[in-house]
Amino acid sequence: MRQENERLWVKVTDLYLQLSRLHEEAAEVNRLRHLHNFQPPEDWTLEGGRVVAARFGPHAVVESLLVDKGTWVGVVENTPVITPLGVVGRVLRGSPSFSNVLLITDPNSKVAIMGRDHRTQGILVGNGPQRELQMQYVPLNDLLQEGEILVTSGMDGIFPKGLPVARVQRIERPSTSLFQVVEAAPLVDLRNLEEVFLMLNLTQAIEE
Repeated sequence: MRQENERLWVKVTDLYLQLSRLHEEAAEVNRLRHLHNFQPPEDWTLEGGRVVAARFGPHAVVESLLVDKGTWVGVVENTPVITPLGVVGRVLRGSPSFSNVLLITDPNSKVAIMGRDHRTQGILVGNGPQRELQMQYVPLNDLLQEGEILVTSGMDGIFPKGLPVARVQRIERPSTSLFQVVEAAPLVDLRNLEEVFLMLNLTQAIEE
């Protein structure tokens, strides 16, 4: 009886592991399907990469990801990094096979953006781990509303125009300032990324 119980326990454990593996494979197929269906803007091409390491929190020098694609496939400094949901960040530095990606949540990150609906422009700045992004330099009288999607304006010369970045969470219009206080949340779950796109500028590559 003991041997039979042990045999059944081993069988159940094996089936459980197989089921877990199938669930993981199905989730990966679903993620890759979304990636495959995403189309880049004109004059840009996409290079898929896998996240192999991440640095988050107060003990990290910068909020960053390590991706398994580098200069061998054309990645350069400031290469935009995205998912179909929105902007992840930009390449800070790279090697032939890997790229270090500065996340939009890092205080060193600045992205030129505008409201999708009202077209109000500003600069989206990271505030560090577990904190909202801040949209800076929005004049008091410019139109913007809570819930509005913020997209890249293309004015920084790094990101192409129109990529979704964040959603406005809170707006204040203080009487003592010339600018609105605007907080926003990233559209991408930056802490649980497994695959990303690196956006390669075809026009720049041809010129070089």
